[in-house]
Amino acid sequence: MKEVDTVKNHLVVSGKSWDFERSPCCKDMIQHLVRRECYCSWFQPAGKGVSDQFPAIRVGERYFTLSLRIQKAMFRHVRLTKNFVNVERLPDGQLKLKIPTQLLLEKKRTATRFMVGTDDFLWCFSDAFLSSSPFVVCVFFGHDLCGPAPTCIYSYGPDRFLHR
Repeated sequence: MKEVDTVKNHLVVSGKSWDFERSPCCKDMIQHLVRRECYCSWFQPAGKGVSDQFPAIRVGERYFTLSLRIQKAMFRHVRLTKNFVNVERLPDGQLKLKIPTQLLLEKKRTATRFMVGTDDFLWCFSDAFLSSSPFVVCVFFGHDLCGPAPTCIYSYGPDRFLHR
């Protein structure tokens, strides 16, 4: 954690002071920061925009930047939705980031690993479905055949087995 120069940076929101004896960087102190944005103060560099804001934590009368690990703990509850906008308006009219830009990029990077689009997959039903016998629903990438193959995800019928 580096100390924030309060002369070169404008305080947008002041968070609660960290009153514990141990540093917030300690792994055992992270649990005290999970989903607690109240400890987060926001600074905006002089002459820069809202997107340049960064979070800090107040220890006594000094402010320190937050590591990515602490940011992840503080903002763990924030989920990226389809139309997520990372700016919010404060009651006094100022604009503030919802989560730090660095964390937003990390969350987006992580989210892309779990995105599954229906365009990438071909859902197909076997002809056995039409004859009311056990059928298999297969999910293949670019595959146009159905059947009880080891790549099938769901199988319905008397056995109700699941292929992987």
